[in-house]
Amino acid sequence: MTVTFVKAGDLRVRRTDKELILKKGVIHASEITIDLENSAKTFLDMLEDLISGNEVSVERNNIYYQDFMTLYNYGFIACSLKKTGNLLLLAEEEVPIGPLNHILTGIRVEKRKEYISDGEIQCIQSGTDFIKEGELANKFKRLFNPYNQIYYLAPLNSLYKIRAFNKLMLMIQKPFFLGLADNENIFITGIHPKITGCFECFEKKIMAKLEFREIREAGGQGSVSPSELLMIAGILQKNMEQTEVNGISMLMGNVLYFYLPNFEYSFDFNRRTILCNTCAGLNEIHFEEQNVRSLNMLKEFEYI
Repeated sequence: MTVTFVKAGDLRVRRTDKELILKKGVIHASEITIDLENSAKTFLDMLEDLISGNEVSVERNNIYYQDFMTLYNYGFIACSLKKTGNLLLLAEEEVPIGPLNHILTGIRVEKRKEYISDGEIQCIQSGTDFIKEGELANKFKRLFNPYNQIYYLAPLNSLYKIRAFNKLMLMIQKPFFLGLADNENIFITGIHPKITGCFECFEKKIMAKLEFREIREAGGQGSVSPSELLMIAGILQKNMEQTEVNGISMLMGNVLYFYLPNFEYSFDFNRRTILCNTCAGLNEIHFEEQNVRSLNMLKEFEYI
């Protein structure tokens, strides 16, 4: 996999005969000194090309990739996301995708209905037709296989749809990210099936104290405000860049919460809940499987 880097906007460079000094920031300043005599010529040539304003693409298995990753993590260089087709963001009808197309680079932005119909959402969430669920799981496993990262944006009053999307991603074992908005409250989290808690674990643990009406169909357009949308989009853009460079996301298994009126924020973990109806191992077993296991256990007791 290739990652493309560009020079950070406020990077300052000072040179001596033996050193290349990179500086960034004012109050929260960072500085790094590169020894010109003991550094590899290939690395220095790539760095000079980047400093001159050109894009530099580096393979993950390149011996100098760790050096560029260090420069990125300290803010001296930035990641240039290209629209390679391996990132997908799905948004509910209440989320305007026009601004997202301008803010988010390197990701395909579509309405959720373009990929998952309302009928499929209802079937997934009802959980009454196992055969149809299996067919849908196979369909979406193929559909979402090309994407390395999947993002889902929705207002929190679309709880029915959020739960269905969460359940679908767990069915096909696909890591995903959620950006949720509710009356100036923002929740952003990353979910990895069988490793982190799912949306319903997060809902039970963190949102249990919040009171709101569950509405299956959001009433009207514009239920996600511009401030909410821009805040979510900015954080997700940074997450895409960091994941592209580091190979992992700092959002995975964590929850960011913002309350915009007074700029309150918090950070929490989203661990699996043992009694979760969606992702707990006990609840993933169908009744037929439970009955078979129970019968096998009884047979074993007969021989004791």
